[in-house]
Amino acid sequence: FRVIIISDKSKVDFKNSAMEKIDPLVEPEALKKFIAEMGETLAKTKRKVEASPHSHSRFLSEQNKIVIVVDELWSIKKLEKGARESFENLCELIIRQGRYLSVFIIFVTQVTSVSEVNIPIRQCSLIITGKTDTRQLSESLFGSDIAYSSDFLGQGVFVIWNRVSSPIIVKIQTEQSKFSIYTLWLLKLLKKIWTTFR
Repeated sequence: FRVIIISDKSKVDFKNSAMEKIDPLVEPEALKKFIAEMGETLAKTKRKVEASPHSHSRFLSEQNKIVIVVDELWSIKKLEKGARESFENLCELIIRQGRYLSVFIIFVTQVTSVSEVNIPIRQCSLIITGKTDTRQLSESLFGSDIAYSSDFLGQGVFVIWNRVSSPIIVKIQTEQSKFSIYTLWLLKLLKKIWTTFR
């Protein structure tokens, strides 16, 4: 997969040199170029799928295989208005069409209040969270207070929901290694998601 990190901490928290990194607050031109490139990629792939006998890009001879990680989601509200709107529109397009075009997006935030970000989070294929600060936030994400009232949630324990089944609680164990704990945790979490919901 081609992995692209969009974060104001992309150079700090993501040390893997194979990942492409954009700090949207420091590199506005790089973000603008990324938005244009992804928009073109989505449109081009959509045309190819529509012209093929298939309904998913995985059957095409050339696949995208792109994963975009938007870290510190709350910081999007700091972007200049035009850039922010363009980025939010791209995120929404990926949420709605990315899966069949083989472009996937992951939103990460430690701040539970992201109401100022105009992205339809509840329409994501998977929602993962630790304990929420309020019952209302849990209910807005999962339709229940599971992420607020559960005593099991803590470090390495998450609520996962795939919009089809009921939310489940998953424990991810990490070990010390030459990788950062953050990177190792992310890899293990993605593996758990894949094996749970594929």
